[in-house]
Amino acid sequence: MFTTRLTMCMLIEYYRQSKHISSWISWIVGIFTFFIFTIILHQYFPITADFPIFYHTAEGWREGTTILYDGSSPNFYNLPWTLFLFIPYTYLPLKIAQTIFIIMSLACIFATIHIVRQHTNFPLYTVILALLNLHIVDFLIRGQLDAIVLFGVGLGLYAIIAQSGWVLSFALLMMSIKPQNIILLTLLFFYGIRHWHLSKLIQVVSLPVLAIILSGFLVGFDWPLRWIQQYQTRPPLNFVKITIWRITEYWHIPSWIPIILAIIALITFAKLVYETGFNYNSFILAIATNIVFSTYAMGYHYILLIPVIMYVAYKNWKLGLVINLTGWFPFSRVIWHMEVVWLDFAYPVLSLLAAWYYVNRSPHP
Repeated sequence: MFTTRLTMCMLIEYYRQSKHISSWISWIVGIFTFFIFTIILHQYFPITADFPIFYHTAEGWREGTTILYDGSSPNFYNLPWTLFLFIPYTYLPLKIAQTIFIIMSLACIFATIHIVRQHTNFPLYTVILALLNLHIVDFLIRGQLDAIVLFGVGLGLYAIIAQSGWVLSFALLMMSIKPQNIILLTLLFFYGIRHWHLSKLIQVVSLPVLAIILSGFLVGFDWPLRWIQQYQTRPPLNFVKITIWRITEYWHIPSWIPIILAIIALITFAKLVYETGFNYNSFILAIATNIVFSTYAMGYHYILLIPVIMYVAYKNWKLGLVINLTGWFPFSRVIWHMEVVWLDFAYPVLSLLAAWYYVNRSPHP
C-alpha cells in the first residue's frame, strides 16, 4: 500500500515537472520563432507605400518643418493625434521602424481576434477564413493604420461588455484615427452606453476630447480648417477607391439608387438596434453597413470586416469560404488591370448580405 502511494506521488510529481518543462519549451520556441520572423521581416520585407508618409510627416513635425495639412505634409490626411503614434518611430531608422510597426499591426489584428473569440465560441477555421485573403496582404504591403482602428473596434466591444469607461475612451481614440469607416459603429457604441452613469460617460469622452485640445496646442487650433482645405485642394487617391458610389458612377447607374439603398439599410439597422439593443449582431452589422456605404474605402480597409467574416463562417463555413474566395478577386487585375477593381466590392457586399441573413434568423444572439 505504501509502495503504491509512493509510486502515485512520484507519477504526479513527474507530471507536474514535465508540464512545467513543456511550458518553458513552448516559451523558448515561441520567442525563437518571433526572433526569426522579425529578422526575416526586417531583411526581406520591402519599404511599404504608406508607412514612410506617416514616418516622414511625424519626423517633419518633430523637426519643425511642418505643422500638418500644409505644403510640407501633402499626403497626410489622418487626424492630428495619429502623429503621436509615429513620433517614437522617428527616433529609429525607417526600416527598423517599419518592422516594429508591422509587428504591432499584426499584434493588433490577433488581439482583436482574441477579444472576439473570448465573447463568442467561434472556432479556429473562422479565423483562417477571415485572414487568408489578398486584402490582408494589401494592408501589410501598404503599411497602413487600419489594424490600430480594428483593435479599437475590438477593444470597444470588450469595454461595453465590461462596462469600462476608460477602456472605451481609449478604443474611441484609436478608432478616430480613421473615422470614415466606423462612424456607424461609433454611434452604436454610444447607444450601447446610454444608461451608464454620468461619471463613466465623462470617462468615455475624456481621451478623445483631450486629444483634440492637445492637438490644438501642438499643431495649431486652426487644424480643422487646414484639414478640410487639404481635402478640397489635394484629395486622396481616387482611382483605387472601391465604394458603391464610385461603382454606380462607373456603370452610369443613377445616383438615387445607392442613396435609397443606404437609407433602407440605415433604417433597417436602426430598427434592429431599437428592438434588440447593443449585441454582437448589431456590432457586426454596423461594421459591414458602414464599409459598404462608405464614401471612401479601399481593399485594405476591408480588414475591419474580420469580425463579420468570422461570424458568417461560424454560421455557414461554405458561405464563409465563398466570401473568402472573393477576397482573392484583386488577382483579376493582373489580366484586366484597374478596369475590374469594382470586383473587389463583392467581398463587403456578400459579407453584409450574409450577416443580415443570419442575424434575421437569430436576432437575439
